[in-house]
Amino acid sequence: MTTNTIDLNEISGDHNRWETDHANWLRDVHRWQKTHGLALNELKHLEAIIAEYADVVRHHAETIVAHEKTLVHHAGVMREKPSDDDLVDFMAACHRRAAATHAQTNDVHVRLKERLADVMHQLRVLSRTAEQKI
Repeated sequence: MTTNTIDLNEISGDHNRWETDHANWLRDVHRWQKTHGLALNELKHLEAIIAEYADVVRHHAETIVAHEKTLVHHAGVMREKPSDDDLVDFMAACHRRAAATHAQTNDVHVRLKERLADVMHQLRVLSRTAEQKI
């Protein structure tokens, strides 16, 4: 017949460690519960920012279309090969403005493209991380 021996000091030590673990775990859980609420607020904020991006993209598209209309108009005038010096000077000034607009639109386009790609990448990473099973 085997006899189970009980070391009361060992059991008492286990209980003390477990109580400490439980207290630490509950502290973590309470912190996570607070963090959960903060995370939901961050998601609402992020949603608002992404909605603003839609407005920025729409405005950027309108700028591109307006610039394209200007180019089409300028091309039509150039086909007529104007000889009036005042008209040529005016067209040169218009061309400089169009070149500046084009450069500015390009800068916005590059920054927007990079920012949106980065945001989407970060969202995908966050989504995949959040959906992983524990």
